[in-house]
Amino acid sequence: DKILEANFYALGNYAEAAGGGHGTDYAFGAQLSYPNDRWDGTLSYMEIGPNFNPALGYVRRKGVRTVSGLLRRKDRPGGSGWYRQLARGADFQVSSLTSGGLDSARFGVVPFNIDFASTDELFLRISHDVDRPLEGFDIGSVTVPAGHYSWTKARLEYETTSSRPVWGEFSVEAGQFYDGWRAKASAELEWNPNRHFRIKGSYQYNRVDVGGGEFDAHIGSLGVNRNFTPDLGWSSLVQYDSLSREVGFNSRIRWEYRPGSTIFLVLNQSLLAEDRGLGLERSDLTLKADATFRF
Repeated sequence: DKILEANFYALGNYAEAAGGGHGTDYAFGAQLSYPNDRWDGTLSYMEIGPNFNPALGYVRRKGVRTVSGLLRRKDRPGGSGWYRQLARGADFQVSSLTSGGLDSARFGVVPFNIDFASTDELFLRISHDVDRPLEGFDIGSVTVPAGHYSWTKARLEYETTSSRPVWGEFSVEAGQFYDGWRAKASAELEWNPNRHFRIKGSYQYNRVDVGGGEFDAHIGSLGVNRNFTPDLGWSSLVQYDSLSREVGFNSRIRWEYRPGSTIFLVLNQSLLAEDRGLGLERSDLTLKADATFRF
């Protein structure tokens, strides 16, 4: 029960510039992990140069240094009880610019994360965030100006065990948000009557007051999966976003006609909810085939 792991990586790129010359830059990081039963934790460092440009793949942000860590303690009752494990912990992540100055930070504490005897789970997380956007940006229908912001929020989440035919996740979150506040509630439900059929629905409500404006946002989705045979399956997903008033629809048929070789037929549609009904904005049908040859 005493494990300590260390990892390190380093990457570099060299590229010829179109007008002559070349560009080089780097990315590297390290992580120290202590993944044990009673105590577990991690400490990580990552740095990405401002001109790092991998030929394969992509990076989310350039010119940043990020330090993050997690420490958690897990306790179990001595005998049979109503819960299997109680975990408590804290975490942080601080990002700064390689050119100097703080970019963003997050500090969180979990007073309790209860794993019940039924394998349902309940946890509370309280976090404090710091952000320094250099330019104004839009959130929904309002604009947040550039500046230095810090806020505190709390999130309570309950997840039922996926071993039941019907299971789900439910959460509420509220607190400050940039120069205003935000309240959010979400729910996900999944029904698995058998191993061949699954229905999953989700709904999220946001109430935001920020940047001198306020708005409500509703996001919902419904998905259906049906496996007719181990080789033939059909899945569909419909999504709605009240801010854009767009309805997205995706339907896919998958047929594995031989091991490792599959044919996909995919329909994608985008519709706009108007006063007179739904208007079709885009529709495309795609046929894709993958083949594996063994020698």
